[in-house]
Amino acid sequence: MHLYSKTLSVFLMAGTCLATGLTSCRQNKKQSYRDEKNREVEAEYYSDGSVRNAFTYLNRERTEYIYVAYNSDGRLVDSARYINDTVEGVRKVYESSLGLLHIEHYSRGILDGPHKAVYDNRITSFEGFRRNGQKVGEWLFHYPDGRMITYEYYDSLGNIRYLRKYDETGSYLKASGYPLIRIEASGDTVTQNDTLRVLIEVATPPECVTSVRIAGMAGSAITGLPAEVSFTHPVKSISLPCPSAGLQKMMFEAVLDCTGQAPVTDRREVNVFVEPNSL
Repeated sequence: MHLYSKTLSVFLMAGTCLATGLTSCRQNKKQSYRDEKNREVEAEYYSDGSVRNAFTYLNRERTEYIYVAYNSDGRLVDSARYINDTVEGVRKVYESSLGLLHIEHYSRGILDGPHKAVYDNRITSFEGFRRNGQKVGEWLFHYPDGRMITYEYYDSLGNIRYLRKYDETGSYLKASGYPLIRIEASGDTVTQNDTLRVLIEVATPPECVTSVRIAGMAGSAITGLPAEVSFTHPVKSISLPCPSAGLQKMMFEAVLDCTGQAPVTDRREVNVFVEPNSL
């Protein structure tokens, strides 16, 4: 059908709905119309006239659209934007069997970004971050009353590095893995009297304190290191002085101290060559 004729028929249908009453039109179960932004909408309805689902097209080619769906009680069960039939951006999906609202972020159809689910009582079921579909960083899982189920930490490749489990009462059950996830220096070399940027990534489970001790190793002339760095969030970037030329050896020791348990330690060595300042 010619675009003008199709548009005219949509407006005629919408006009008929206004003239005969919206409920009467909805009882036809399917309807096409233009919304207040003059976008084409195709909607399907339940027998009582409530919306079952709707496609709102964002371009003439209909390659970009917003899709929403509702259950018979009027609860939103799916909402997302699509480009060439591939989900893009935020998608909200309601899992009625568990009473969970999933809030997901997509890039070209792949989970990428914050990912969480919320119970009907608004307590978070789980929350974390995905990169290219993989879990990365910190993930926390909760029972419907807010008690912890598991604490998980994944590296940048999606490998689980630390896992902490809790029982049905929310009390600590067991743990596996080590707290020091990543030590990343800004380079292998630095000029004398400059500072070295170091990114430190650690697991920080609830009810635990994570700290990192930094010390120069034997044979290293490095001085002025901070005795200890405390963490309230998993990732921190610090600046270290490099006053002496030559190979500088540093030991990073993460300490995970949780109430009622022996501290867990994890060590990593970092070597940096400090080039002499020519001035």
